[in-house]
Amino acid sequence: MSDGAGFRRPPTTGRAGQGPAALFRKFTGIWEGILVSSDFYAGCPVVAVAVASTEDSGELVQETAKIFDRRRDALTSAFEEEGFGHSDAAELGTMSVASLEGAVVLCRSLRSIEPLKEVSAQLEYLIDSRRPVSSGQAA
Repeated sequence: MSDGAGFRRPPTTGRAGQGPAALFRKFTGIWEGILVSSDFYAGCPVVAVAVASTEDSGELVQETAKIFDRRRDALTSAFEEEGFGHSDAAELGTMSVASLEGAVVLCRSLRSIEPLKEVSAQLEYLIDSRRPVSSGQAA
């Protein structure tokens, strides 16, 4: 399913291996390919619209908000499926989207894939350290 910007959103519910860490790895792999193949000139069109908007961009800004909401909601659901409470899951979803999108911007600026790899690894570490004990997975 497209997220409205031409990108395919991976399903997050009811799919083994589609927890947050798997989504980060998928996102990182997709963006690594896009960035390297474009010599670091391609970026997220949703971010581009969001940061370049003006007071006359009302409808476009609303659409970017919907796209980011869908991304956050997908991650929130994945976190909840792993045993996180709704509030923690929602906050981790927001932090994850912001961190990963920011990493793509850094990659373009530095012309290196390393920021994306580092952010993804640190997000996985953070999530593992906050994982509820009742989820059956080690913290």
